[in-house]
Amino acid sequence: MLFRSPAYTRRMSALFPRTLRMLAAEQRNAFPWELPVIGFLLCLWCVWFFGARISVTIVCKEARLELSSPPQFISAGVDGRIDWVGAHSMAAVRKGEPLFHVDDKDEREKLASDRQRLARLKATLASLREKNASRTKRADAAPDINSVTRGAEAALEAQMAAVSASIRLQDEVVAKHTIVAPIGGILTDVSPLNPGAMVRAGERLATVSAPGQLEAFGWFPAGEALGRIRPGQEASIRLDAFPWRVWGTITARVSQVGAEGTRGLLPVHMRIINAPPNIPLRIDMTGSAAVTVTRTSPAKLILQTPVDSPTPNKADTGDRKSTRLNSSHITI
Repeated sequence: MLFRSPAYTRRMSALFPRTLRMLAAEQRNAFPWELPVIGFLLCLWCVWFFGARISVTIVCKEARLELSSPPQFISAGVDGRIDWVGAHSMAAVRKGEPLFHVDDKDEREKLASDRQRLARLKATLASLREKNASRTKRADAAPDINSVTRGAEAALEAQMAAVSASIRLQDEVVAKHTIVAPIGGILTDVSPLNPGAMVRAGERLATVSAPGQLEAFGWFPAGEALGRIRPGQEASIRLDAFPWRVWGTITARVSQVGAEGTRGLLPVHMRIINAPPNIPLRIDMTGSAAVTVTRTSPAKLILQTPVDSPTPNKADTGDRKSTRLNSSHITI
């Protein structure tokens, strides 16, 4: 700091009297209004920090719209080649209506052969019984001949029973070649099959959903959702085909929560409460869902947020430790 002599100070006062008076007044009135404003803002922040309520949500990035009644999967009953297709996506079907047919030429030929054989056996048995009846009328019929005849009848009856069982089995096999709708409803997820395509037994070909109310279904992270998502909680759904900033969101409410997770995911059903009127809701629409699990103040949220205990890194020989903050999605 440079030294200022008294003479220099008096000379500057004479040259700039007003400037020096203003500087002196500012020094005397330092912070005349800043402190009250800062105090007021601090009070507002404390009110928000301890009294405001913010929503803590759990987000599912893969949600879809389904009917409230559980869908029925339609699968092939046998291995074979498709020779007829009558299923179309989003088509209304009745219970028992044929949807696919697998070639059953060989099975029908075997069935016809068994029926012809059964007819021949019946004719043979009837002829044998007529001969046996005529012999028994004769007084000179030998007992051993009657016993042989009864043995032949028993053998024919056993063959007829075996052929009849084979016919019943073939009827069931032939019936499996015609794939029908198990319930009435709407077809979805129809496999793009054409006549000549090969299918395997158990292969899923389509899904039929019974008429019902549309609801949202999503898989939430089990680690965050178990014990926190419960029926009755509010949810919001954003559809991929309709950006929420333009079209808005769908209001829903949790109706059912799975008892346990599968592959780290928990199934959650959400009943639609309100949807923007300009969004035409359809089955299989995809999007994301967020369930509000609680509303709390920022202070409680910070105090209740668990922090993992620091654990030493085994790969590091030093004393460095790592911490992780497990936070949920927060909406103000």
